[in-house]
Amino acid sequence: MSALNQLIVIVNLLYNRNSVSIKSIREVCGISERTAYRYIDKISRAGIPLYFDRDQGGYTLCRYAKLPLNHLDINEIIIIIVALIQLSNRIDGYYHKAVENLLKKIESSGEIALEEIIGLLESNRKENCEGERLNQLITSSLIQAAVRLKTKTNIFLNRDGQLRDIILEHPKLEFKKRWKVVSIKENSRETVPLSQIVGIHIKTLSEKT
Repeated sequence: MSALNQLIVIVNLLYNRNSVSIKSIREVCGISERTAYRYIDKISRAGIPLYFDRDQGGYTLCRYAKLPLNHLDINEIIIIIVALIQLSNRIDGYYHKAVENLLKKIESSGEIALEEIIGLLESNRKENCEGERLNQLITSSLIQAAVRLKTKTNIFLNRDGQLRDIILEHPKLEFKKRWKVVSIKENSRETVPLSQIVGIHIKTLSEKT
């Protein structure tokens, strides 16, 4: 079976099943797990909206129009995601389902690796946060996104009551007695304890130039 025919078969599976697992794609097409993931990525990049349904353990077509997020940057998108997850914790019935569908639209937008970022928030999904705790959740989510995207990040700090900001190149998380954000550039090393961070801004492509 040619690569084109395999892609057509996978698309047909997605349209005719509620959920399609990587295992079933491998079995039907006779391909490796790596190739199956590559085909899923190609289908998503072609504009067919997919999301990974954790409950069913497979990929599902988003039955709604693709949500364009190109006018928002990653910082705004993550704040929206956190707000929607917190809202879904506080409501039920019809509106809870509507919020869940909106999250799936965002997750399947294809703009950035949002599926993984939303997955990072799953542990907080059942926790209702208020005030400072919610600020910490947004900051933590932005840090995780910056680490995964390996992008230049502006970090706002409170050190001994003094507010300042620094720019970190390719930030990483490190744990030695406590969590820290670390950036190594040439011969310099910048280390920032998470407890000092009061805000994060991930640099967009236009801001990097």
